[in-house]
Formats: sequence, C-alpha cells, structure tokens
Amino acid sequence: MAISEAHTIMSNMQGLWGITRPIGWSLIALGLIYNFIKEVLNSHKTNNATINYTKHIWTAVLVAGGFAVIPSMIFPLLVDGSNALGESARSIIDWGSFQALVGSKQDFSLNIFKLTFISLLSQIIGFVAIIVESVLMGVRNACLSLIYVVAPIAISCAITQETRKIFKGWITNLIQISLWVFFLRIIQTVAFSYYA
Repeated sequence: MAISEAHTIMSNMQGLWGITRPIGWSLIALGLIYNFIKEVLNSHKTNNATINYTKHIWTAVLVAGGFAVIPSMIFPLLVDGSNALGESARSIIDWGSFQALVGSKQDFSLNIFKLTFISLLSQIIGFVAIIVESVLMGVRNACLSLIYVVAPIAISCAITQETRKIFKGWITNLIQISLWVFFLRIIQTVAFSYYA
C-alpha cells in the first residue's frame, strides 16, 4: 500500500508535533480553569448562587476528543480524500468530453497551419500547467504541514468562547487548502479538454 500524502506530512512533522502537542494539552487545562474562574466571577457579579461547571467540563471533554481525533483521522481524511476526489473528477470530466467529442458531427479537417498552431499552443499550455501544478502543490504541502503542526494549539482554542474563532479559522483553512487539488484537477481537465 502506498503511503498517502497526509501520512507523509504527518511523519515529516512529527518532531514539531511533539513540541506543539503538550502546549495544546496545557492550553486545554488553562482554558478550563479560565472558564471556571469566569463562571465564578459572573455568578458573583449577578449574585447568582448556582454555578454551571458541567457545561465547561463537557466542553473540555469535547475539545480533548477533537484533539485526539482531528489530527489523526480527520486530517488524513480531508487531505487524501480531496486528492481522490480530484482524480475522480478528472476522470469523470475526461469521460464526458470524450463522449461529447465522439457524439458530435464536426468536421475535423484542419490545414497544416492550424494544426501546428494548435499543437504548439497545447504544448505551451501543458508546460505552464506542469509548472503551476508543481508550485501550487509545493505551497499546498507547506501550508498543510503548518496546519498540521499548529493543530494542537488551534484545537485547544475551541475551549473558550473568546478563542473559538481561531479554531474555526484553522478548520476552514484545512478544508480550503485540502480542496486546492480538487479544483486544480477540474481546471486542468477543462483546459486540456478544450485544447485537446
């Protein structure tokens, strides 16, 4: 079985992950303490004798569960799933353009000049696409590596209301950057089917 892109990133970033993981667990504990202190201060300010600790404990349990599940299961699912989705989108679109080409009744007689120009243009577009894909995939892998390394800190930010938007931004970036390859494959397929 081939090693997936997500597992390659995870194994390459294991050393930095070992640094950020304890920081994330510490932030979860600090966030829980912060929520308890905030709850006590709010109850004194409003003269309310009841303090709801259970909601903060459940929040900490959910964040700790996300801490355990998101990097090890969700990260590979999103990264490798978007790669597979991109490849399947390419094959579906290619098949559709092939069917349209076979089913059409166009006259394919071209003179030599048009044929040479079209093949030159196709070669240039193919060359540029290869360069753009290489650069884009390198940037994507760098971004996904950074997202993976900061995962423990970003996930632990979900424990308090004030820092929850950091977690939301992190998960949004993970999804968006994972889907770059899907949209790249669609653009490549459409472009190549137009010039092919």
